[in-house]
Amino acid sequence: MKQIVVNRDWFEQWLVGVTDGDGTFGCYYQKDRWSLAYKITQSRYNLRMLHFIKKQLGVGSITKANKNAQFFIRDRKKLEEKIFPIFDKYPLLTSKQFNYLKFKEAYAILNDINYTKDEKYDKLFALKNRLLPDNYYSPVWENVCQPIKKPDNIIHLISKPWLVGFVEAEGSF
Repeated sequence: MKQIVVNRDWFEQWLVGVTDGDGTFGCYYQKDRWSLAYKITQSRYNLRMLHFIKKQLGVGSITKANKNAQFFIRDRKKLEEKIFPIFDKYPLLTSKQFNYLKFKEAYAILNDINYTKDEKYDKLFALKNRLLPDNYYSPVWENVCQPIKKPDNIIHLISKPWLVGFVEAEGSF
């Protein structure tokens, strides 16, 4: 089998595009416990993509159910080590940036030893209930849009790897 050599920057930008298309940053409350999860869901026919992501990141799990498969990371330490550096370096271009920022805030609350359990829960419930504003757009567009100020800057925001990843997640022919 031929070994694929992957450029790390290319992979990271591609992953951000895939995440903008089919990724989720979730903060969940079950059985009196909070957890975080980064997920990418695909149809089972695209299972190879999820295995590629897992191999490149060196962490995560894959589950299969019905017609879908899911790659996910729940371990907070792994999220801090593998996921946060990518999405801090290459911000999401869609409203998923709002969810990512909430996700990081939830992570900070969960890891803050200065809060009591009740304070953490209050802050996390308030954060979970914070809704996406109707007029939200990713802050990376600040210098390009509202109204379009510098169309040439779009070239620097939408990279080829991001576009390939987004189309792979959302596109169809």
